Amino acid sequence: MRSVRRTAATVVTGLLAAGVTAALPVTAAFADGQVTGVQPSTVDSRNAPAITFTTTDQWTAIRPPQVTITRTNDATHTDSIDGSGESVSSTDSHKVTANFDLNTANPGAYNVTITGMTTSAPTGTTDTCTGCLTITRGAPTITSIVFFNSVMAGNSYPDWGINGDNFTKGPYVQCTALPCDPTKPTVAIFNGAVLDPNVSLSPADNPSATKFIPLVLTVDKSDVGGARTIQVTNTDGQVATCTNCLTIAPPMSVTSIVPDHLPAGSSGQTLTINGANFPSDVTAKFERASDRSKTGDVAWTSTSVTSTRITLSNVSIPSNAPDGNEWLELHSESIHGSNAWQGLFAIGGTAPVAQSPEGTPTNVTASGGDQQAFVQWTPPVSTDSDPITGYVVRTLPTGDPSTPAPASASSATVGPLTNGQSYQFTVTVTYKSGTSYTSAPSNAATPSGRPDAPTNVQAKAGNKSATVTWTAPAAPDGAPVDRYTVTASPDGVQTKVFAQGSSAPPTTAVVSGLKNGTAYTFTVVAHNQSGNSNDSDPSNSVTPKGAASLTLNAPKTLAKGDSATLRGRLLGSDGKPVAGAKIKLQQRHSGAHQFGTLKVLTTSKKGHWSYQVKPVTTTRYRVRWAGNASSEPLATARTVTVRETGKITSPKDGAKVSAGEVKVRGRVSSAKGFPVALQERRHGKWVTIAKGTVRAHHKVSLRATLSRGTAKLRLKISGELGTKTGHSAPVTITVS
Repeated sequence: MRSVRRTAATVVTGLLAAGVTAALPVTAAFADGQVTGVQPSTVDSRNAPAITFTTTDQWTAIRPPQVTITRTNDATHTDSIDGSGESVSSTDSHKVTANFDLNTANPGAYNVTITGMTTSAPTGTTDTCTGCLTITRGAPTITSIVFFNSVMAGNSYPDWGINGDNFTKGPYVQCTALPCDPTKPTVAIFNGAVLDPNVSLSPADNPSATKFIPLVLTVDKSDVGGARTIQVTNTDGQVATCTNCLTIAPPMSVTSIVPDHLPAGSSGQTLTINGANFPSDVTAKFERASDRSKTGDVAWTSTSVTSTRITLSNVSIPSNAPDGNEWLELHSESIHGSNAWQGLFAIGGTAPVAQSPEGTPTNVTASGGDQQAFVQWTPPVSTDSDPITGYVVRTLPTGDPSTPAPASASSATVGPLTNGQSYQFTVTVTYKSGTSYTSAPSNAATPSGRPDAPTNVQAKAGNKSATVTWTAPAAPDGAPVDRYTVTASPDGVQTKVFAQGSSAPPTTAVVSGLKNGTAYTFTVVAHNQSGNSNDSDPSNSVTPKGAASLTLNAPKTLAKGDSATLRGRLLGSDGKPVAGAKIKLQQRHSGAHQFGTLKVLTTSKKGHWSYQVKPVTTTRYRVRWAGNASSEPLATARTVTVRETGKITSPKDGAKVSAGEVKVRGRVSSAKGFPVALQERRHGKWVTIAKGTVRAHHKVSLRATLSRGTAKLRLKISGELGTKTGHSAPVTITVS
């Protein structure tokens, strides 16, 4: 194709030069070309350099072409970016250079399109390549959630967003199914390990930036609330996760307002708002239904809040307030949520008759015991004019057995009952006036026997502790064990092991707070709803032991022939010196496979020990202690490296010698036949100027040629088996 274009260009030029007009088939002669090279082909969007494209076409420098890049796997997305500052190379018109603002570009593969005038197609040409440019970006991070990290179900939050870094060009869309769509930047809201279907996200009006993702957050009123995890995924698959950084509160609900009306001019009344999920900071506001801007029809002086009830005290209604329904609006700043209800309260009518304080016992609950049940309830209101005189707890369905309880009671025990059989109970309250009220039935409770004692109790000693294991007993009458108590003897130290949620309690425990050096046994008691089992048989006897401290101080390196004193100290697990202990000092020479005992030492009153050694090869020393009743055995080791040494005996330090060949004599620690070298200090480095071997009686004789001036000499003595290479002390001589 390129040869066709060049031929066509030549023909046109020739015709024009001859003054002849000719029409050429532009489409056939000047077909679009390709982008054959991109440099660099991978670009970090945060620090984008100029990019040079090599094409099959040649471009005009007078009117450089337009360069556009479009993300490959999402042609419908907005990631189409025009270049700027395009220029054609002055030395190679096949090359076009352009700049791009990639600051918010989504990472991934991009297509390249170059459009403009070429030397062979003045009417316009397009050169392209697919997936030939890759844009990268660092991994995203989440630093905070704004407006707000605590929200309430049933509300929408248009100014919600995510702060962080390395976000890409949005809009970010919600990930609603796993795996998330990799072609678009996404935000996922997880409830545990699954996506929360009750939370919806939509793009906000303002665009996203590298450090902020604006979104509209809406939580359906059916969401039960709880902690949520946020995950941001860029188009290159890199993920940022913020665990439990969004908390959803369940929606507030209002079932009734008591009384449901008050006439204008009322004062000193009490309004009770009944419902669920009220936060402690909830505030109430009444608005006129016919005109929501009117908020002064209902006023009060104080508010008390529980999770199911809001009490407004000293409520007053102005005398000029019109009759009609009121809106109730509840708002919580802690969960940034509001709800409103209409038709639950109205102004007008006559003042409601005060309710009788007499009522029914509520919240009746029962739990099983051994041939009995324990029943609890919330007492109703009692007044001085008609006080409560007592209660009767009855067993359904016959009412037998029953148990009376005094007026001050809020619980009672009912029996005898049959273990393994399910029962329900009611509570009847009686007032002085003779009026009685009976509660709704309690939950079902099943009495059971106490558990058998645990068996196979085993103990293993630790440091001031012991690990105790046992075999769980069977659950009598279906009543499982809910905890164990482990008791140490002597001292009576106890550890309790509780059930883990719906699972049975573990059958192992670590008992801490024991004394090292003291022998202990352990017993285990099981507990269920009916009480404790008998004690188990005692465990095996164990003696906790602590970690003592045994030190060994030795030089790291020692000249051959020199001696050194090894020292150390023994401290018990209590940190105090151990006197009179037998310490075994052992050694293992270089190349040996095991330690041999060198000396058995006895520690001093302050726990110290010492011993003088004179190793001839590199030696590893070890001290061992067998331990005692309160401390575990110990061993500590150190290696002493032995290096060869020597001395230049002639010429002496400070001597004068004549220039030329000089004979240097000395003595070294290594044996006959081992290599030795003479070195001279030149330009800050030791340089070998003569080599030889050790003669008999450790003597050395080497010859070297020295120039005039000052010479600094030393011997380099090669190591033998088990020793390291060493050097003699240097001598300085004058060479004239």
